[in-house]
Amino acid sequence: MNRYEIIPGVGIIGSKNNYYIRTIDSNFKLPNNPQLIKEIRKILSDIAQGKKLTAPIYIIQYLLKIRAIRASTANQKKKLKSNIFFSSCTKLGKQLNKKHHLSQKECIHKTYIYYLNDTGRVLLSKQKMNLSPSISDIELSKQMLAYCEEFILKNLNNLEKISANQALIINVLDYSHKSEVINIMDKQCI
Repeated sequence: MNRYEIIPGVGIIGSKNNYYIRTIDSNFKLPNNPQLIKEIRKILSDIAQGKKLTAPIYIIQYLLKIRAIRASTANQKKKLKSNIFFSSCTKLGKQLNKKHHLSQKECIHKTYIYYLNDTGRVLLSKQKMNLSPSISDIELSKQMLAYCEEFILKNLNNLEKISANQALIINVLDYSHKSEVINIMDKQCI
């Protein structure tokens, strides 16, 4: 059985016979068919809850084509543990805390996320770093935020292993998406 997951940012919007599926690429108009819209809502809800799908294949193919859903892999299904909490100094940190119901009360260290725009890397650290405000406050598109989140989830094991004096750097724009652990004192690696 194929497993799917909803791509972040996807949802049904509109009212009064004017409904669209919102994706990171565009808004796709749905036909004026209340039964079909109800069925699509149920399919998206079932996917979000991890239920077994009994949906018509043409609807699944359509949702895959417009990038509303994607095939799920073991790495993508990994959830954040409650002992991680991201600093709210970045949009992505706030988003991850809210989406995964992370609480500062249950964590030992905050994790700071920085996006290094000039190199296309995400830096994760257990201590606040003195970096340029343009690095810590950079605005990313919804697609790029979802992309960064995907690679943070894939690197959770490495994130959990870093000490307070280390940082994890993930090359999200590099085809191989390599990650490496660096010492914070060695800022030339940043």
